[in-house]
Amino acid sequence: MRLWGLWLLVMGGAVWAGDADLTDEQKIRALNQTYLATLKAGDLDGHLALFCDDAEVYFPGQAPLFGAEAIKYARAENLRLVRLVNGAIHTDRLDIDGGTAYARGRFSYTLQRLDQDRKTWSYSGLFVLILKKQADGSWRIKVDGGFPSPE
Repeated sequence: MRLWGLWLLVMGGAVWAGDADLTDEQKIRALNQTYLATLKAGDLDGHLALFCDDAEVYFPGQAPLFGAEAIKYARAENLRLVRLVNGAIHTDRLDIDGGTAYARGRFSYTLQRLDQDRKTWSYSGLFVLILKKQADGSWRIKVDGGFPSPE
């Protein structure tokens, strides 16, 4: 389960500065779709752009990931081994305090191995995020914590 846990960099994304007409809440909620779209497309660079350079990722049973390089290495390995077939992210609570936002919610994924057996399986759980507002008005992930549902 160690490898699959890294897929829990659960929300992400960016609704970039060109979306100035959107509220901060709309921008943050839109991060879900951007996050999922980059994973589904296998877009490593686009996915990494969703995180602060000093982002942190925490997942039970794994060493924490500190910084963009650690996240890049882990995510590249995931994309080499697993494909996101479908995914959904539901934000149950979102609090915005100036340039910091706190979100929690639920996720569910259908994943497929890219090895010979091409096995597909479902994976779900809870997430907690801390996001930071950028100078251009976009939001990026600062801290990501994922908690898989018991199997």
